[in-house]
Amino acid sequence: MKRREFIIVSGSAVALGGCIGDDSEPSSTPEPTPTSTPTTTPTETATSTPTETDTPTQTEVPTNEVGGIIDTDTTWGQGTIYDVTETVQIPEDVTLTIDPGVTIRVDESIERDPVFSLHGTVHAVGTDSERIEFRGSGVSTTLFSAEDSPPNAFLNADYCEIKNGGSLWMRGNGGFHLRNSQIENMGPSYVWYPYDNGEARETDVIIERNTFIDSGGFSVGLDDRQKDETVRTIIRNNLFDGGTEAIYGGLINNWANYGSTEMIVEYNSFVNQGENTVLKLPEGYDDADFDAPNNYWGTTDTDTIDEMIYDSNDNINSAAEIEYTPILESPHEDTPSV
Repeated sequence: MKRREFIIVSGSAVALGGCIGDDSEPSSTPEPTPTSTPTTTPTETATSTPTETDTPTQTEVPTNEVGGIIDTDTTWGQGTIYDVTETVQIPEDVTLTIDPGVTIRVDESIERDPVFSLHGTVHAVGTDSERIEFRGSGVSTTLFSAEDSPPNAFLNADYCEIKNGGSLWMRGNGGFHLRNSQIENMGPSYVWYPYDNGEARETDVIIERNTFIDSGGFSVGLDDRQKDETVRTIIRNNLFDGGTEAIYGGLINNWANYGSTEMIVEYNSFVNQGENTVLKLPEGYDDADFDAPNNYWGTTDTDTIDEMIYDSNDNINSAAEIEYTPILESPHEDTPSV
């Protein structure tokens, strides 16, 4: 099989300019000073010479084109723009580290191929002041595909801005942690049996303290029958502002909870949902199950909230009823605000 090598090609640099220094104003001429003699001697007029304006400085932002297979542990350095022109493939046992302040731009040429094919690890941890930016091209391109991945495939994303693309996560036996990030104009994600089919170092998919703006939700299936530990998906302290429904419907749904698995949905805020179904147990999936207590819905009226939930009260082929009480009267203090 032909092997494609990882490519980093230095590209153009973006110039940022600034201006340092100002002209100083001349001082005023003092009046002549009288002396004790009959004759007055005027003092010389004092003026200052304006300084020259400094030449604007230019800061070059390095830009690299990337794509292909990364076959060794690699770091994408701080303050650099990376233009992804073909799928970046991360094999098992290889780690890509993305530093704070890095910008990843997705080229339109990728079209519907994934941006990252993940069988190894991506460690993308920014800071509150230096976030990592993932900028999609507006095409429905999956950001991270774990298709056919081993159970150790893993994404750790913290303090990121993710915009204008397709699914954040799609399929695979790996998993991810997504925290403290803003996701805007992205498609729905499909969480398909994370950490299943072998030994894995992680057991939880964690989606916590994020802001989702007009973005798709999460369709989740879990199975830990071959493991000694409980596998969980935790969706906690997130703001969902608007949005689009996930695969099988609903902003958040569960279609399988095999074994001792758990799906936890709590302390989230659901606002500006319009006619959206927010929580769903799709019909025909007998092992689907989750509850959603302690969430903020913008109302405490149970009739209104019932209209935002699809479960066995709506279809006898839905596996269970979603319990959503108690209801928060205001957003949780650890949840982002609008």
